[in-house]
Amino acid sequence: MTTDDRSIELPEAPAHLVPGSMPVKQLSGASPEICLRDRVDEEAFDLFLYERYQLHHLEMIVTLRTWLDVAADTAAERGIPTVSGEGWIGYTPLSSHFEDGPIGAAFCRRAVEESVRIRAWRTIVCSNAAA
Repeated sequence: MTTDDRSIELPEAPAHLVPGSMPVKQLSGASPEICLRDRVDEEAFDLFLYERYQLHHLEMIVTLRTWLDVAADTAAERGIPTVSGEGWIGYTPLSSHFEDGPIGAAFCRRAVEESVRIRAWRTIVCSNAAA
């Protein structure tokens, strides 16, 4: 995290994480994953995303389309259906409301529309807002 990013951390969050020190699922051979969701103040996290969203929203749309196109191509090559099994915004803290707020919800709707475009069989609308 940069110094600016530290403003969203909880006061008790460690200065750095030791790989494997937090309970996260890790794929064999994958790099260690650092989970912010257990380290940050949810309201500060949401504000952090809202303040920076305008700088990144077009790239998020391009990246979404690219990822879905790659997923569809890969599934077609393997002869299997395209199915997405995670939300679209990323690993936000559980009590964060960015993903189901106005910007996150609009992006999730776009992701569903893009999933229809690539003829995906199934998709997840929004992970944190799921019951």
